[in-house]
This record gives sequence, structure tokens and C-alpha cells, in this order.
Amino acid sequence: MNPQVATRPKHFAIRSDYRPNMVQITRDSDDSPDYWNARRIELASQFQYDVYTHCRQLIERHQLASVLDVGCGPGTKIRDLIAPICDDITLIDQPSIRELAQRQVPNAKFLEIDLESCEEDLGRRFDLIVFADVIEHLLDPDNSVEFIRRHLSDRGFAVISTPEREILRGKNCLDSGNPAHVREWSAGEFKTYLQAQGLRVVDHLFLPQRRLAAWNRWAGQVFGPVVRRRVWHGCQAAVCKAN
Repeated sequence: MNPQVATRPKHFAIRSDYRPNMVQITRDSDDSPDYWNARRIELASQFQYDVYTHCRQLIERHQLASVLDVGCGPGTKIRDLIAPICDDITLIDQPSIRELAQRQVPNAKFLEIDLESCEEDLGRRFDLIVFADVIEHLLDPDNSVEFIRRHLSDRGFAVISTPEREILRGKNCLDSGNPAHVREWSAGEFKTYLQAQGLRVVDHLFLPQRRLAAWNRWAGQVFGPVVRRRVWHGCQAAVCKAN
């Protein structure tokens, strides 16, 4: 094998001159219970709120029966938006979040899985898999995306969200600007990447990164189609089916 080919860096469908941040600093330690303090929990309840709202709409519209949340965090959005309408919920994250997540969603099953490897086989498939703003934190997201594809039911949807780089930082941006993110995709790059991983993108949404006040949400609905501002469209969510 040509050694130059073997060591060629993977771009994950992102432009080849992009500069990823290869220092992984987002994992919290097993022996650091203070990581999830009151401020972090409150922020977690606000970010990606619209992603989980759309997931709730999918459950109601398609009568989906089971949910897998990969990288669930403290589980506050699952508690508020998903648990009231779905009894079959499985949560996946780091060991340090187990107690908090189980306290928020006591009827859910919690699994400790390393999202960089995701080698486990859960022995079942799910109607809805949520992967909300986790993929940008992974050094190699291929394994986690394959894990999602492998556990998605034939009738199911995977909702995978991540920041939209060009809306947030401009078309000529070559890095994320966020030290906690390894890489960020433009909308076109993200769709190309997911489809190369065996997922079919059936809808591609542009949503607020965090929960907005009613007046700001109204402004986004009225002016958003014309002016794609960061506050309204900084988060992209791909709704996928398994090929």
C-alpha cells in the first residue's frame, strides 16, 4: 500500500483547506461531578431546543414508538418535549452524566458508550434517533454515524444537527472559531457527508441554536427566508432515513 495514501487525512466532505481543531477537550471526567453545574444544565436546556421540538413533531406526525438520544447530556429537553409523548426512550452519553440524566428522565434506559468508537450493538432498532450538536465534537464521526444508521428502523428517522459554518462564520471561514469544536460543516458539505455514510437526507432544516423569545421567533419566520441570520439559522438539522 502506498504510505502516502494510507496517511492521507480525512476531510469528512469538508473543503480540503479547512483547518480542524484536533484537540479533543469536550469530554468530562468520570470523577468530576461538578462538571454539570446549574449553569451548564440551564444552557443545555436552551441549546438545540428547536431540534427537539422538531423531533416531537416527527413522533406525533408519524406515530413513532421508540427514541434513542445519542449524546443526551442532562436530558432536560427529552424530559420536557419527548418523554410526555413517548415511553420507550434510551439515552447514551458519558458515565458522569448518568445520575443526572436518570433523575431527569427516570423511565429511560441509560447506556454508557464512547461516541468516538460506538462499537456496541444494542440488539434492536429505533424509530427516532437524535444526535443533536454532538458530531462537531468528535475527532472521527464515522463510527457514531454508522452506529446511528445501524440502529435506525426501516420506518425511522435520524435527526442529526450541527452548527452551519457559513451562516455562523462566513463563506471563507477555514476553522470553527470554537475551541470545543473539532470541525464544522456548511449545509452542502454536511448533506454530502451523511449521504456518503449511508443515510438519505429527506429534509434539511435551518434552526436557531438556542431557544428564542416569541418575538424573535416570529421575526425569524417572517424575515428568515430572505435574511438568513445567525440567530435564526445558525443550527442545521438533517432529517435522515437509512438507505
